[in-house]
Amino acid sequence: MANVRLFFAVDTPGPVRSRIAALSQALQESGANVKWEPPAKLHCTVRFLGDTNPDLLDVLKEKASVLSSSTPVLLIRYRGLGCFPSQKDPRVVWVGMEDPEGSLAALHRSLDCALTTLGF
Repeated sequence: MANVRLFFAVDTPGPVRSRIAALSQALQESGANVKWEPPAKLHCTVRFLGDTNPDLLDVLKEKASVLSSSTPVLLIRYRGLGCFPSQKDPRVVWVGMEDPEGSLAALHRSLDCALTTLGF
C-alpha cells in the first residue's frame, strides 16, 4: 500500500474561522494570485509527518486520542496577518497565533515525545 501524507493539527474555532473567511473573501477580490483554501480546511499544523506508512495509522490515532484527552484547553490568540514570499507577489497568506500560556507548545512537545518511539 502507498504511503499517506499525514500531519497532526488543531482545528480553527468556528467564530475565528468565520472572521478569517470574511477576510479571505476580501483578499480574493484584490486579485492576488493565491491558492485560497476553503474555510473548512483552516487549521494549525502541530506536527507534520510527511509520507507515512499506512500500517502506522492505528497507532498514530491511538497516540492522538491519548494526547487529546490529556491536553488542557488551548488558549490561543489569533492576531496579525502576513504573507510570503512578498507583499507584491503573495503565494501564502497566514494568520498569526499567540500561545500566551504555552499550551500549544506543550502539546507539540508531548506529541514529539510520543512520536519519537515510532521513529519520527
